[in-house]
Formats: sequence, C-alpha cells, structure tokens
Amino acid sequence: MRLTPLRVFGIALAGAAIWCGSLTAAPLSAPPGQKQQPLPPLKPYKGPKLDDTGAVPSAAFESEQFVIACWVPSMYDLDKWAKRGINVAWFNQRINPKEKPLQEYVWKAQAAGLKMWRYPAEYMDPPLDPSFDDKDPTLVAYSLLDEPILHKKSPEDMKDQALDFRKANPKLKLILNLEGDKFVMPDPGPGVVGPHTEYMEACDIGFVDWYVKNRNADRYPLSHLWTAVERLVVWGKTKPVGAFIECSNQKIAPEGREPTVGEMRAQVAGSIIHGARLIAYFPQVPGKRENKGKYFGTGNDGTPPELEAEMIKINKQLQALAPILHARGGRLTTLPEPMIGAVRFYKGTTYLIVLNNDDEETTTFNGEQIEPYDWRVYTAGPAPAEKD
Repeated sequence: MRLTPLRVFGIALAGAAIWCGSLTAAPLSAPPGQKQQPLPPLKPYKGPKLDDTGAVPSAAFESEQFVIACWVPSMYDLDKWAKRGINVAWFNQRINPKEKPLQEYVWKAQAAGLKMWRYPAEYMDPPLDPSFDDKDPTLVAYSLLDEPILHKKSPEDMKDQALDFRKANPKLKLILNLEGDKFVMPDPGPGVVGPHTEYMEACDIGFVDWYVKNRNADRYPLSHLWTAVERLVVWGKTKPVGAFIECSNQKIAPEGREPTVGEMRAQVAGSIIHGARLIAYFPQVPGKRENKGKYFGTGNDGTPPELEAEMIKINKQLQALAPILHARGGRLTTLPEPMIGAVRFYKGTTYLIVLNNDDEETTTFNGEQIEPYDWRVYTAGPAPAEKD
C-alpha cells in the first residue's frame, strides 16, 4: 500500500532514512581513550542528481555516541537494556522501583554502563542533598517535567523549572519531552507554534512522543510522529530533537496495538530523516484496555521478542553510523514515492539516507530492492561548502 505524503509548512513530505548493509557537554561520550570506530562500508548512490529544492535543514549534534534512551527502566532490567543497546536511563523525579534509594539505582546503572537523565537531587522524590549530583557518575543531563501540556504547565512554568534546574548545575543540559499529538494538525496557527517555540526555549534538547500505533493503529500514520519531530526541529532553531519509539502494546486504547517490526524500524529511520538526532524507547504497559494487540512481558517492559531482536539490530546500526547521522543536513522533499530521505554532510562527503515508506511493497531504488519499511545509507559525492 502506497502511503500518501503529508504536508508540513506547505511543503510535501517526501523524504525518510535507512542504511546500507544490514550531549554536547556529553550527554553521552565515549569512555576515555575510546576512538570513533571506522564507518561501515557504504554503497555509492548512482541515481539522478539529488534535488534539494524545498529541503528542510537540521543542525549537527555533537555527541560521540548515538544517544539511545529508555523511559523509566526498572532497576532489575538494566543489564537487559544495556545488552539491547540502550545507553541512557531516563526519569523525572522518581526512579523505578520508586521505593528504592537513588544511590542503589546509580550503582546498578554504572555497573551496566548506563548514564542517567533525571531531576536534580534536591527535586527528586524523596529529595536528596544537592551534593549527591556531584558524586553521581551516571548523571549527564537533567530532565524537565514530562509532557507539560498534560500536566497543565505553560511555557513560562517550564522556563521557571529550567531556571531552578540550571541553578543546581549550570553545566548540565536540560531535556524536555513534548506531546506530538498537540501539534501535527495541518497548518498550525500562532496559538500552537508560539507556545511550542517557547517550550523549546526552556530546554537544550527537545523530544517528542506520539504513540500512533498504540493510539489507533489503523487511523494514525507513522508520518504523524515524523511531522512532530520536524516541527520541533524548525521551532527549536538548531536545538537537537529526539523521538520516542514505540516497542510495546501499551494497552491504552481499544484500537491500538504494538508496532510491527517494520513499523518500529520506520519510526526510528523516519524520525532521523526528519531531523531527529536522538531516540528513546517507551517499553511500558501503562494501560489495561483490551485491544488489537498482544500482551508481552511485564508492565515495566512489554517488548516482544521480535521487536527486541530488531531493536538490538538497529541500535547497532545507529552506533556504527553515528558520525553521519549526527552531522548537519536536511530532509529532501523531491525523492520519488514511496521513498523518503535526507542528506547528511560529514567530513567532506554527502550521505543519502532513504526509507521505503511502504508497508507492503518492495521498491527498487539505486539499483537494489528495498523491502517495505527498510532503509539504506549511501555515499553521494562531495559535500557542499558550509555557508557562513
């Protein structure tokens, strides 16, 4: 089934991403002495000259690893998440389980090789002495309140919280996740653009969640998530943006279900094409509604085996390609359907990221067959000079 492109900012969405072959101030940096591994071998793009008419630019992100977070993972699952390729455990004011002391969680996260995003120590529940943060080797960024609109918090409220958190440690970046379903309507007006631009002013890195398959699998396309990502990229004015990825049946709506393997892969690749430089998985099962999906695992981790296998695979790809995926570039709007794509400019070379945005049919691109919701990364000639 061919998927109809949406329109964003008056430009037809016709671009997405994938690879060939299978925070700043370090939200995550490589261990001391570790060097960036060589890039995997990539096939050259041999198609028509790429047309950047209407391309939507996105800025580079300085990070030595591709940041892959997990929302509130259980302390007892940290080794499992580390083996899946996760490198950040993300919280607000409570850890999981909430009755455990933060120090115990820190020990386990450090042993698993994970970093943490959370509230400053004095704002945790229960609060700790502010000096705790200075001794926490896993702490690399502060998380602001999740989904501020749900919690009836205005942009000014979030700026106030940001000010308080910056006082706790001005060197740490602030992460803010916003509700993507609040701003994917066609042609959003000033009442939508203005507040979300201000929300992005409160943080250093923005995230977006839009659980399209868990909300209504038949009604909501994956492009809703991608649209939300790209709008934050534009409204954030060069600030990095990340995307939440579905990986469980959350049981929150009767018409919802867990994503398929292809849908989860496309959420990752399509978000990157639309400007995301980080991702986070949401594995929880917070609801109890019977729906179209199946139930797996526990409330803390409902990731089914087939999605776990794909998660491990794609997370390895993201790390191998991190320097390319982090580089400056832009989403192309001129690729032939069903392909969507973007370019990245890294060390003098242009790289083309493409996704077959079709959930059923294989398509031919650059002389090879690309399966539904599969992706590639190609070399595509010299990079243009960076403008002043």
